[in-house]
Amino acid sequence: MEEVELLNVILRDSGCRKDSSLVAECLCSITNYLNINEDGLLAFQWVEKNGTYKQMIPDNTIRDILIKRAEYLDGYENQEARINEVGLDLLHIIQITELFKLFSSSRGLYNRARSIRRLERLSQPNDLNLDFLSDRDRQPVIDFLLSIEDWNLEFVSDLIRGVNHLADSILFLLNIKVCPQEFNRNDLKKDLLLNWFRINADPQLLYTVIQNIVNIEEDGYERFINKFIDIVRLNSINAVFFDIALLFFKEIEKMEASVPALANEAINTGNPFLFRSLFLSFDEAKEFAVGGKLNSSLETKYGSLFEKLMFAFKGCRGIFNGGIDVAVEETALDVKSGPNVMNQGMVNAFLAKKLLIEERNILPGLNTYKIALGYGKREDLNPFMAPIETHILTGREAWLKITGLSHSPEIVFEIAALVARIFKSKSLVSTMLGQDADYQTDPEDDIKFRALFDNMFAPINLLEVDTDNYIERISSLARN
Repeated sequence: MEEVELLNVILRDSGCRKDSSLVAECLCSITNYLNINEDGLLAFQWVEKNGTYKQMIPDNTIRDILIKRAEYLDGYENQEARINEVGLDLLHIIQITELFKLFSSSRGLYNRARSIRRLERLSQPNDLNLDFLSDRDRQPVIDFLLSIEDWNLEFVSDLIRGVNHLADSILFLLNIKVCPQEFNRNDLKKDLLLNWFRINADPQLLYTVIQNIVNIEEDGYERFINKFIDIVRLNSINAVFFDIALLFFKEIEKMEASVPALANEAINTGNPFLFRSLFLSFDEAKEFAVGGKLNSSLETKYGSLFEKLMFAFKGCRGIFNGGIDVAVEETALDVKSGPNVMNQGMVNAFLAKKLLIEERNILPGLNTYKIALGYGKREDLNPFMAPIETHILTGREAWLKITGLSHSPEIVFEIAALVARIFKSKSLVSTMLGQDADYQTDPEDDIKFRALFDNMFAPINLLEVDTDNYIERISSLARN
């Protein structure tokens, strides 16, 4: 277990909710955490959005960190071993709590998790107090707990994330595309968890699980569920690909509530002189206004998705605080969407952080700081970004650095196409605005989208990197 990961969870438990992983990077080791005093914590600096320096940790949080450290160590001679134990306990307790949430909405689940303390104790469920479970659920849950041979943190974290994201995605899409109604979210999550391994072995079982929760008869229902079965089939190709598909759904789900509001804002705040001079049709003017507003806003909202997509390949370490998204070996990276995203203030903030990291050694485990772009080529950098181009990884070189795979953009692009096909509509945005229209397959659209992608990335010979099989298998799911 990385020491910074333990320090991160300890800091959060100590009341350092903001930038806890960044503070953990500053401390870097348990030894430093044990030895640092108030003046040392006060000396940690970071950067405001405009590039000026600021105190990283608020005074009251510093006091909380020191008080909590004293509580952890009270009565223990071997301080380093004690802090290791505290950190591991906290990581396990968090995952046990999240697991219990899939079975129950009862209060006090965190305290129940604290009494269990470690995940491995779940392999002996008959020795645990599981009275928060209903009579109907208790035996199925016990059987599930007994079926797991290795209760480790990574396994449980992946399991919980997969169940939550898949259930949320199914319910969201059922609501907007098939049958708007209330569904029992907790029952779906519980049934997905209890059948998780069976579903992954035989994805068709997903149909039965969903039918237990949703009792509808709609023309598009079977096709819709079959497409979700194809998403589960990604897991048999590579578990990372399955996670990436669910990340897209999670981001789309967050957008659904904001799209109508953004559309109304675009109409009500548009330039009336521009509209009057360019359009005779008010509806055309409205469509123009909404399109422009949504494009700008959704581009911004989608920007944070790139860091999650790259992180999913598990070739980097996540930080996600203070403008540092991930770290690869000794390099810290701020992931941005494309080559036009930064203004002068953002460039100034980047250079100020770069000075702290590379010259003042504020993060002892990291000695280089760069920008990583989700798409785009070096010649596309805007005038603010062009002067710092030597500090920017563009398009493919960014994906290669973070994921370790030169062809990872192609993989994610194919998964994005599979996600879009679930909706079977010309535009998901139109669906969110209540203007849904079914899409008739047109091969030219795939060709044009691919040309758009190719224009943003340096070319690569997929045959040379032995990836054509992966990409073709994902594409075949999209063509079903």
